[in-house]
Amino acid sequence: MLHLLISFFSAFLCLTINAQTLPLSTGAPSRAPASVSDKSADHFIFKAGTYTEFYNQVQIDTTGRMKEFDRAPTIGFGLEMPLKNHFYFLPEIDWVLPRKSAERVVKNIFFFRADLGINPMEWFRIRAGTSVVWLNQQGGGGEETLNNGNTTSTFYYPIENRSSFNNTLDLGAELLLKKISLRFQTYTFAALEPRSRQISYALFLSYYWER
Repeated sequence: MLHLLISFFSAFLCLTINAQTLPLSTGAPSRAPASVSDKSADHFIFKAGTYTEFYNQVQIDTTGRMKEFDRAPTIGFGLEMPLKNHFYFLPEIDWVLPRKSAERVVKNIFFFRADLGINPMEWFRIRAGTSVVWLNQQGGGGEETLNNGNTTSTFYYPIENRSSFNNTLDLGAELLLKKISLRFQTYTFAALEPRSRQISYALFLSYYWER
């Protein structure tokens, strides 16, 4: 998994370095289909938003309430590369900024992503793709007991630096408003395993910078 992560990051850097300079536009970014010879990055994408990990799967208080929305700040950078027939290749790198969980665990989450997008309308984009998710946790150990319906459950915190890698199936929808976009993105973990499947989601405000 680590060599796949390194390969993706190297390819992403190459795409960024080799992006050709395009004329600036005074209006909205062009969403016209690319010509056969246009294989460079059309826009750089800068985005910020919130990430909710494992919707309705994580207990957040002693009453047994499950997490449905989180304000985990997330930033990211990507490229928009036009293909044929209103399709786009959209590689990205996202970072869920580190936060302490229950004052005992510090989590860093990185997404190395690639989407295929299609614009059925000039102002609307549908995305489908995949991510390699790198989760890094640093903790000081300990445990916490929470109510779980009529019983209680004990949760243990890590006592060392741990990393894990996952692959997700991603779907998204995006409203394109001139150089700004609003986006809803889902990430399905263990998509082929119904008993283990979990869904996370993010809300993003993006800026498309045309070179």
